[in-house]
Amino acid sequence: MQMHDWYKKMFERKFGEFWLKQIEGWGETSELQASFLREILEKGLTLDHCCGPGRISVLLADSMPVVGLDLSRFFLQAAKKKAKQAGRENFYLIRADMRHLPFKHGVFDNVMNLWTSFGYFSDEENRMVIREVSRVLQSGGTFVLDMFNPGWMVRNFRERDWDENGQYLTLEERSIHWKEKKLKTRW
Repeated sequence: MQMHDWYKKMFERKFGEFWLKQIEGWGETSELQASFLREILEKGLTLDHCCGPGRISVLLADSMPVVGLDLSRFFLQAAKKKAKQAGRENFYLIRADMRHLPFKHGVFDNVMNLWTSFGYFSDEENRMVIREVSRVLQSGGTFVLDMFNPGWMVRNFRERDWDENGQYLTLEERSIHWKEKKLKTRW
């Protein structure tokens, strides 16, 4: 796997399991985030752009139809299971690359991209992601893009963290690249 293709396998089996363990205890936080989103999103069809395991989109599907899109088969399976357990009938899943959305022009009332799921690519490819969101979003629709606050990141920056959850012990190493305005992380 070439370095520029890291995201294709990153959220599959082992690391996918690790992330599922990480978010297990986030129920209250997820409920608060979903509650906030219900207040700001239009009542209509919503795309959870990079839905992961459906942490937020399954919750939102109790009050609006939601399409979850992700590249990770592992996360889509987890989202499907979560939606089934929650009895969500307004929840649909699509496996696709966020740079090439398989939807018609203007089909969504809302698009949300949460939990730092934006910025994985080159500047040109990131612009492609935004153009695709703009294409599938209805005129006047709502786009929610969740990103880290750079000021908070700088004030709270740590080069290295160890995390242990269940059967996984993970070292996360970070570096700030000021010229590129990027935070780079290695697990």
